[in-house]
Amino acid sequence: MLTLIQEVERVLKSELSYREKEEFIEDNCFIYFPAINITPLKWLKEVQVELKSTLG
Repeated sequence: MLTLIQEVERVLKSELSYREKEEFIEDNCFIYFPAINITPLKWLKEVQVELKSTLG
């Protein structure tokens, strides 16, 4: 779990542009973001928070 959290952090802190990060997430997830009414980056940040909360 810790490795996954670190990888999410790495993507979020990378030097990629906002759009490049969004495209990366869209290309690597089987989620249709308009259907869930959230941007890919906001979704990933929420996933990060949920993952961290599991560590207690």
